[in-house]
Amino acid sequence: MNKISKTAPIGVFDSGLGGLTVVAALDALLPHEDIIYLGDTARVPYGDKSPETVGRFGLENALALLERDVKMIVVACNTVSATALPFIQSELEARGFRVPILGVVDAGIEAIIPRNPRKICVLGTRATIASGAYERGIRAKLPDTETISIPCPILAPIVEDGLANHPIATSAIKHYLTPILDSPPDTLLLGCTHYPLLIDAIRTVLPPSITIVDSSIAIAEKIRETLEKLDLAKIIDTSSGRREFLSTDSPRLFAERAKVFLDGKLSPMKVEEAPCR
Repeated sequence: MNKISKTAPIGVFDSGLGGLTVVAALDALLPHEDIIYLGDTARVPYGDKSPETVGRFGLENALALLERDVKMIVVACNTVSATALPFIQSELEARGFRVPILGVVDAGIEAIIPRNPRKICVLGTRATIASGAYERGIRAKLPDTETISIPCPILAPIVEDGLANHPIATSAIKHYLTPILDSPPDTLLLGCTHYPLLIDAIRTVLPPSITIVDSSIAIAEKIRETLEKLDLAKIIDTSSGRREFLSTDSPRLFAERAKVFLDGKLSPMKVEEAPCR
Protein backbone atom coordinates (compact mmCIF):
# COMPACT_ATOMS: atom_id res chain seq x y z
CA MET A 1 0.00 0.00 0.00
CA ASN A 2 1.20 3.51 -0.84
CA LYS A 3 2.19 5.93 1.88
CA ILE A 4 -0.77 7.77 3.38
CA SER A 5 -0.86 11.44 2.37
CA LYS A 6 -1.22 14.16 5.00
CA THR A 7 -3.41 16.11 2.59
CA ALA A 8 -5.88 13.24 2.14
CA PRO A 9 -9.32 13.68 3.72
CA ILE A 10 -10.62 12.15 6.93
CA GLY A 11 -13.37 9.63 6.20
CA VAL A 12 -16.35 9.53 8.58
CA PHE A 13 -19.35 7.21 8.32
CA ASP A 14 -22.54 6.58 10.23
CA SER A 15 -25.77 4.70 9.70
CA GLY A 16 -27.49 7.99 8.93
CA LEU A 17 -27.24 11.56 10.11
CA GLY A 18 -26.08 11.23 13.71
CA GLY A 19 -22.40 11.19 12.81
CA LEU A 20 -22.77 14.75 11.53
CA THR A 21 -22.29 15.81 15.15
CA VAL A 22 -18.77 14.40 14.77
CA VAL A 23 -18.31 16.44 11.59
CA ALA A 24 -19.46 19.55 13.48
CA ALA A 25 -16.97 18.84 16.29
CA LEU A 26 -14.19 18.26 13.75
CA ASP A 27 -15.12 21.43 11.90
CA ALA A 28 -14.62 23.37 15.13
CA LEU A 29 -11.44 21.57 16.20
CA LEU A 30 -9.70 20.92 12.87
CA PRO A 31 -11.21 23.40 10.39
CA HIS A 32 -8.32 23.06 7.92
CA GLU A 33 -8.69 19.26 7.51
CA ASP A 34 -10.69 17.85 4.57
CA ILE A 35 -13.60 15.58 5.53
CA ILE A 36 -15.73 13.11 3.57
CA TYR A 37 -18.89 11.96 5.34
CA LEU A 38 -20.96 8.93 4.34
CA GLY A 39 -24.44 8.50 5.78
CA ASP A 40 -26.04 5.10 5.08
CA THR A 41 -29.55 6.53 5.05
CA ALA A 42 -30.88 3.72 2.86
CA ARG A 43 -30.34 1.18 5.65
CA VAL A 44 -30.76 3.24 8.81
CA PRO A 45 -31.31 2.42 11.66
CA TYR A 46 -28.58 -0.05 12.57
CA GLY A 47 -29.58 -0.29 16.22
CA ASP A 48 -32.11 -3.08 15.70
CA LYS A 49 -30.04 -5.19 13.30
CA SER A 50 -27.89 -8.26 14.02
CA PRO A 51 -24.14 -7.87 14.72
CA GLU A 52 -23.41 -9.75 11.47
CA THR A 53 -25.49 -7.33 9.42
CA VAL A 54 -24.05 -4.31 11.21
CA GLY A 55 -20.53 -5.60 10.50
CA ARG A 56 -21.26 -6.10 6.81
CA PHE A 57 -22.79 -2.65 6.44
CA GLY A 58 -19.91 -1.05 8.34
CA LEU A 59 -17.30 -2.76 6.19
CA GLU A 60 -19.07 -1.66 3.01
CA ASN A 61 -19.14 1.93 4.24
CA ALA A 62 -15.45 1.85 5.14
CA LEU A 63 -14.54 0.44 1.71
CA ALA A 64 -16.59 3.12 -0.02
CA LEU A 65 -14.61 5.81 1.81
CA LEU A 66 -11.28 4.11 1.10
CA GLU A 67 -12.10 4.24 -2.60
CA ARG A 68 -11.85 8.02 -2.14
CA ASP A 69 -8.34 7.73 -0.67
CA VAL A 70 -9.08 8.85 2.88
CA LYS A 71 -6.22 8.86 5.40
CA MET A 72 -8.34 7.71 8.33
CA ILE A 73 -11.65 5.95 8.92
CA VAL A 74 -13.82 7.29 11.73
CA VAL A 75 -16.68 5.02 12.78
CA ALA A 76 -19.11 7.66 14.01
CA CYS A 77 -21.83 5.07 14.59
CA ASN A 78 -21.86 3.75 18.16
CA THR A 79 -23.65 0.58 17.05
CA VAL A 80 -20.91 -0.29 14.54
CA SER A 81 -18.17 0.81 16.93
CA ALA A 82 -19.60 -1.34 19.72
CA THR A 83 -20.38 -4.49 17.75
CA ALA A 84 -18.17 -4.66 14.66
CA LEU A 85 -15.02 -2.53 14.92
CA PRO A 86 -12.56 -5.46 15.35
CA PHE A 87 -14.21 -7.26 12.42
CA ILE A 88 -13.87 -4.21 10.16
CA GLN A 89 -10.27 -3.65 11.21
CA SER A 90 -9.29 -7.26 10.49
CA GLU A 91 -11.11 -7.31 7.14
CA LEU A 92 -9.44 -4.10 5.97
CA GLU A 93 -6.04 -5.35 7.10
CA ALA A 94 -6.58 -8.57 5.16
CA ARG A 95 -7.27 -6.46 2.07
CA GLY A 96 -4.05 -4.52 2.49
CA PHE A 97 -5.40 -1.29 3.97
CA ARG A 98 -3.33 0.24 6.77
CA VAL A 99 -5.19 3.46 7.54
CA PRO A 100 -6.01 4.12 11.22
CA ILE A 101 -9.59 3.28 12.22
CA LEU A 102 -11.15 4.99 15.23
CA GLY A 103 -14.48 4.31 16.92
CA VAL A 104 -16.62 6.50 19.14
CA VAL A 105 -16.96 3.91 21.92
CA ASP A 106 -13.27 3.85 22.87
CA ALA A 107 -13.06 7.64 22.57
CA GLY A 108 -16.04 8.13 24.87
CA ILE A 109 -14.59 5.80 27.50
CA GLU A 110 -11.20 7.55 27.35
CA ALA A 111 -12.92 10.90 27.91
CA ILE A 112 -14.48 9.60 31.12
CA ILE A 113 -11.33 8.21 32.75
CA PRO A 114 -9.81 11.52 33.98
CA ARG A 115 -13.10 12.32 35.75
CA ASN A 116 -12.85 9.14 37.86
CA PRO A 117 -16.63 8.87 38.27
CA ARG A 118 -18.28 6.72 40.93
CA LYS A 119 -21.38 5.91 38.90
CA ILE A 120 -21.93 6.18 35.13
CA CYS A 121 -25.11 5.92 33.11
CA VAL A 122 -24.70 5.08 29.40
CA LEU A 123 -27.47 5.84 26.92
CA GLY A 124 -27.47 4.12 23.53
CA THR A 125 -29.34 2.10 20.93
CA ARG A 126 -30.49 -1.44 21.66
CA ALA A 127 -27.56 -2.94 19.75
CA THR A 128 -24.96 -0.72 21.41
CA ILE A 129 -26.21 -1.49 24.90
CA ALA A 130 -26.72 -5.21 24.16
CA SER A 131 -23.11 -5.47 22.98
CA GLY A 132 -21.86 -4.57 26.47
CA ALA A 133 -18.96 -2.68 24.86
CA TYR A 134 -19.23 0.36 27.10
CA GLU A 135 -19.61 -1.70 30.27
CA ARG A 136 -16.58 -3.86 29.43
CA GLY A 137 -14.49 -0.86 28.48
CA ILE A 138 -15.40 1.09 31.60
CA ARG A 139 -14.84 -1.94 33.85
CA ALA A 140 -11.36 -2.46 32.33
CA LYS A 141 -10.32 1.15 32.95
CA LEU A 142 -12.37 1.97 36.06
CA PRO A 143 -13.03 -1.31 37.91
CA ASP A 144 -14.54 0.41 40.96
CA THR A 145 -17.06 2.44 38.95
CA GLU A 146 -20.69 1.34 38.78
CA THR A 147 -22.18 1.39 35.29
CA ILE A 148 -25.86 1.51 34.34
CA SER A 149 -26.76 1.04 30.68
CA ILE A 150 -30.10 2.14 29.24
CA PRO A 151 -31.26 1.30 25.69
CA CYS A 152 -33.18 4.24 24.20
CA PRO A 153 -34.44 3.03 20.81
CA ILE A 154 -36.74 5.94 19.97
CA LEU A 155 -34.36 8.82 20.71
CA ALA A 156 -32.39 8.63 17.45
CA PRO A 157 -35.54 8.64 15.26
CA ILE A 158 -36.84 11.62 17.24
CA VAL A 159 -33.67 13.54 16.45
CA GLU A 160 -33.66 12.49 12.78
CA ASP A 161 -37.22 13.77 12.44
CA GLY A 162 -36.13 17.19 13.71
CA LEU A 163 -37.97 16.84 17.03
CA ALA A 164 -35.04 17.26 19.44
CA ASN A 165 -36.61 20.43 20.86
CA HIS A 166 -40.18 19.12 20.79
CA PRO A 167 -42.03 18.05 23.98
CA ILE A 168 -42.03 14.50 22.61
CA ALA A 169 -38.25 14.40 23.10
CA THR A 170 -38.51 15.49 26.73
CA SER A 171 -41.28 12.97 27.32
CA ALA A 172 -39.17 10.11 25.89
CA ILE A 173 -36.13 11.14 27.93
CA LYS A 174 -38.23 11.22 31.10
CA HIS A 175 -39.49 7.73 30.27
CA TYR A 176 -35.94 6.37 30.03
CA LEU A 177 -34.27 8.33 32.85
CA THR A 178 -36.92 8.56 35.58
CA PRO A 179 -36.07 5.07 36.95
CA ILE A 180 -32.51 6.19 37.82
CA LEU A 181 -33.40 9.50 39.47
CA ASP A 182 -33.80 8.02 42.96
CA SER A 183 -30.10 7.13 42.87
CA PRO A 184 -28.65 9.23 40.06
CA PRO A 185 -25.21 8.76 38.49
CA ASP A 186 -22.58 11.48 38.63
CA THR A 187 -21.79 11.04 34.91
CA LEU A 188 -24.01 10.48 31.88
CA LEU A 189 -22.32 9.21 28.71
CA LEU A 190 -24.12 9.83 25.44
CA GLY A 191 -23.50 6.55 23.61
CA CYS A 192 -25.08 7.67 20.35
CA THR A 193 -23.99 10.53 18.11
CA HIS A 194 -27.59 11.68 17.75
CA TYR A 195 -27.87 12.42 21.45
CA PRO A 196 -25.81 15.65 21.67
CA LEU A 197 -28.81 17.36 20.07
CA LEU A 198 -30.86 16.25 23.08
CA ILE A 199 -28.57 17.70 25.76
CA ASP A 200 -30.90 20.63 26.53
CA ALA A 201 -33.85 18.27 26.96
CA ILE A 202 -31.76 15.85 29.03
CA ARG A 203 -30.69 18.65 31.37
CA THR A 204 -34.33 19.46 32.12
CA VAL A 205 -34.74 15.90 33.46
CA LEU A 206 -31.46 15.31 35.32
CA PRO A 207 -30.02 17.07 38.38
CA PRO A 208 -27.60 19.87 37.34
CA SER A 209 -24.74 18.19 39.22
CA ILE A 210 -24.55 15.34 36.67
CA THR A 211 -21.74 15.65 34.11
CA ILE A 212 -22.75 14.88 30.52
CA VAL A 213 -20.01 13.46 28.29
CA ASP A 214 -20.47 13.99 24.54
CA SER A 215 -18.76 11.22 22.56
CA SER A 216 -18.78 13.41 19.43
CA ILE A 217 -16.40 15.88 21.05
CA ALA A 218 -14.37 13.02 22.53
CA ILE A 219 -13.82 11.36 19.14
CA ALA A 220 -12.85 14.70 17.53
CA GLU A 221 -10.16 15.17 20.17
CA LYS A 222 -8.99 11.56 19.65
CA ILE A 223 -8.76 12.17 15.90
CA ARG A 224 -6.55 15.21 16.39
CA GLU A 225 -4.32 13.28 18.82
CA THR A 226 -4.01 10.32 16.43
CA LEU A 227 -3.23 12.44 13.37
CA GLU A 228 -0.47 14.23 15.27
CA LYS A 229 0.93 10.99 16.69
CA LEU A 230 1.08 9.33 13.25
CA ASP A 231 2.35 12.48 11.53
CA LEU A 232 -0.77 12.59 9.34
CA ALA A 233 -2.06 16.02 10.35
CA LYS A 234 -2.53 18.42 7.47
CA ILE A 235 -0.33 21.52 7.64
CA ILE A 236 -2.38 24.31 9.17
CA ASP A 237 -3.17 27.18 6.82
CA THR A 238 -5.77 29.93 6.68
CA SER A 239 -8.11 28.12 4.30
CA SER A 240 -11.04 26.00 5.39
CA GLY A 241 -10.98 22.31 4.64
CA ARG A 242 -13.13 20.72 1.97
CA ARG A 243 -16.36 19.04 3.09
CA GLU A 244 -17.97 16.29 1.03
CA PHE A 245 -21.20 14.52 1.91
CA LEU A 246 -22.42 11.18 0.58
CA SER A 247 -25.80 9.57 1.20
CA THR A 248 -26.94 6.11 0.17
CA ASP A 249 -30.51 7.34 -0.29
CA SER A 250 -32.30 10.63 -1.08
CA PRO A 251 -29.48 13.22 -1.06
CA ARG A 252 -32.04 16.04 -1.11
CA LEU A 253 -33.68 14.85 2.11
CA PHE A 254 -30.24 14.26 3.65
CA ALA A 255 -29.24 17.87 2.93
CA GLU A 256 -32.47 19.16 4.43
CA ARG A 257 -32.23 17.11 7.63
CA ALA A 258 -28.50 17.73 7.98
CA LYS A 259 -29.21 21.37 8.85
CA VAL A 260 -30.48 20.22 12.25
CA PHE A 261 -27.18 18.48 13.03
CA LEU A 262 -24.87 21.14 11.64
CA ASP A 263 -26.80 24.17 12.89
CA GLY A 264 -26.67 25.59 9.38
CA LYS A 265 -22.90 26.14 9.58
CA LEU A 266 -22.13 24.05 6.47
CA SER A 267 -25.27 25.02 4.60
CA PRO A 268 -25.99 25.13 1.71
CA MET A 269 -24.41 21.75 1.17
CA LYS A 270 -24.06 19.50 -1.83
CA VAL A 271 -24.81 15.82 -1.18
CA GLU A 272 -23.76 13.12 -3.63
CA GLU A 273 -25.62 9.82 -3.83
CA ALA A 274 -23.51 6.75 -3.03
CA PRO A 275 -25.60 3.62 -3.69
CA CYS A 276 -25.31 0.70 -1.28
CA ARG A 277 -22.62 -1.72 -2.41
